[in-house]
Amino acid sequence: MEGHFILGYGDGTGGARADIELFDQARLEAEALVSDDSEFAAAWARVERIVSGYSYPEGVELLASVHLLVTRATEPWDAKEIAEKIAAWTPRKRELFNLDDVSAALDHLASAEII
Repeated sequence: MEGHFILGYGDGTGGARADIELFDQARLEAEALVSDDSEFAAAWARVERIVSGYSYPEGVELLASVHLLVTRATEPWDAKEIAEKIAAWTPRKRELFNLDDVSAALDHLASAEII
């Protein structure tokens, strides 16, 4: 895909932090492919609603982490417990996501009718 549809991945050394750019022609071809697909349009609208306000790498990571724990919970969840579980995963997550972040993500996922 690198050099044909996207630019920025290169040899992969940028990892999850790589800035990947979609070529204009690739974007146009993709848009043409799905332009008449109402099922795709509905699914994409749902994705946009879910990530609205969180459409950056750490935001999507937060939503995914919270969603994972909530949907696998066997008991009613609360923000403090979810935040503690996320913080226990890695020091990086502990530094990135505090209780306020988790609470906001829970509210957002609930309002998007995902949880």
